[in-house]
Amino acid sequence: VASANAIWARLEVRVQPFSAASLLAVPEAEMRAAGLSAVKTATLRRLAEAIGSGDLDLDALSDAPETAIHERLTEIKGIGPWTADIYVLFCLGRPDAWSPCLSPPLPWRASQSISSLSRCHHSCLVGSLAIHGTCP
Repeated sequence: VASANAIWARLEVRVQPFSAASLLAVPEAEMRAAGLSAVKTATLRRLAEAIGSGDLDLDALSDAPETAIHERLTEIKGIGPWTADIYVLFCLGRPDAWSPCLSPPLPWRASQSISSLSRCHHSCLVGSLAIHGTCP
């Protein structure tokens, strides 16, 4: 968690204001100097390109069903089911979100989010933050 927070802080300094266009303006070498791997840098650039071109509309996703959100996000190379789960859970704050990547399913749905949140409170990672820019 500490290393993810440090990377996020270094990236935030380089990407001002934090937006798709600003992220794309930062040279890859600076993103790497912030602590991002080549793979994460490439994923964030693809994500920023999709947002910047209008191909990915985050506002429209906020009201979409979870299956549609997963489908759309995982179309972007480097974003897998786990990242999509984290986005739904932390960034959208869905009250009944659950991630099979994070915890086993519960016999009742009302506590899915609480279970996942309690098991992975530290999991709002740089990649997930970069998708939405913030987590609640």
